[in-house]
Amino acid sequence: MDPSKASPPPETKLHFLDYWRIIRIRKTVILAVFLLVVITATLVTFILPESYSSTARIKIERDAPDISGMMERGGSSPYDPYFMQTEFELIQSELILGKVIEDLNLNTEWGKKYANGEHLKTSETKEILKRKIGLRFVRNTSLIEITVSSEKPEEAAKIANAVAEAYKIHRREQRKQLSEGGIISLEKRFTDQEEKVKKAQDAVDDLRVKLNISDAMASGEGPSPLMTGETLRKLESLRIESKAEFDRQATLLDRLKTLGKDLGPEGLAQAIPSATADSLLSSLLEQLTVVEQTQVRLDKELGPENVEVMKCKAMADDLHKKVKSRVEGIMLGLDARVQSLKSSLDNFESQVAQAKTNDVAEANRTRPYFEAKRSLEELQHFRQILDMKIASEKIDVELPKTMMVEIVDRAVPSVRPSTPNKPLNIALGII
Repeated sequence: MDPSKASPPPETKLHFLDYWRIIRIRKTVILAVFLLVVITATLVTFILPESYSSTARIKIERDAPDISGMMERGGSSPYDPYFMQTEFELIQSELILGKVIEDLNLNTEWGKKYANGEHLKTSETKEILKRKIGLRFVRNTSLIEITVSSEKPEEAAKIANAVAEAYKIHRREQRKQLSEGGIISLEKRFTDQEEKVKKAQDAVDDLRVKLNISDAMASGEGPSPLMTGETLRKLESLRIESKAEFDRQATLLDRLKTLGKDLGPEGLAQAIPSATADSLLSSLLEQLTVVEQTQVRLDKELGPENVEVMKCKAMADDLHKKVKSRVEGIMLGLDARVQSLKSSLDNFESQVAQAKTNDVAEANRTRPYFEAKRSLEELQHFRQILDMKIASEKIDVELPKTMMVEIVDRAVPSVRPSTPNKPLNIALGII
């Protein structure tokens, strides 16, 4: 027969009646063990020292005023994901627990209990206190539960409330110290700025006396120009007009002189009326033309020896002399006019140049005063900014702020001990 095809041995199965038969046989041992365990658990439960726990609930928030300060912009503060965890650790720190130990005199009280009456060190008391304190976040809230365990219910409630109060006072004092420290720093800077402004003011006053700065000039941003912009524009306009007139008259004079050289006095006399109006010369030329025409006509009719012809010739010679004299006078007048225009133009240019030179010299003379004045104004402006900042910070400190730490539920002495849980322990012993 093939061993691989051999049937497996039958499994040994116990029936419930088999268990019951064993229990009936061993009932004395089982009952004895059961009673021993139950009695032991009950005795141990009643022998264990009782411990009472009390819980205080606090609500914590970040610093935030109810209304925006003068120097603050709108918008919410940036989110800090570690804020709650940081405050959680702060509650368990030396800063808070040390204050609780000092306020409740735990070094002495617990020295009597744990050190045979000897005074405990703060570090030792803190370690004991940390073991008695339990902290827990309340899910999806800003609440923290501070639970303290102690053999005395009153002591547990007192310590839990003391921890909550110490943390609340610490947050309030911390905000106050930061605000007041900032204001003190600003006030110190303001005092230093006042000293700088005073020194700058004294320097400005000394320079004003030294440089003989008038009140009108001192009130301005710079030295007052000796020639205003409007006056300078008028002078410049007159200078341009004088320059144009001078160029025109000088060109006319030069042209007439050239014609006088090319055409002689007679030709110049004919050209002058076209260039410049002169009624006397025009009248003399008209008379000369009439006399010459009469002379020519009488010369043909009566002959050159006639008395009338001789009179006309004498009159023509006289008119020629008068025309020549008038031409010379006109040329002299034109020359005098050109010289006058030249002098006027030079005077305008000299006045403008002198005014500019004087303004530059005055600006160089008074520059130290106005530089010191500008420096003083900058210092005064910065002092004003500091003054506004200090006033703003003081107002911000006085603004109502949302309570950063609020004790929602104060701890009260527990009626029943939290440990040991007698019903639970006995039930577990029975099980």
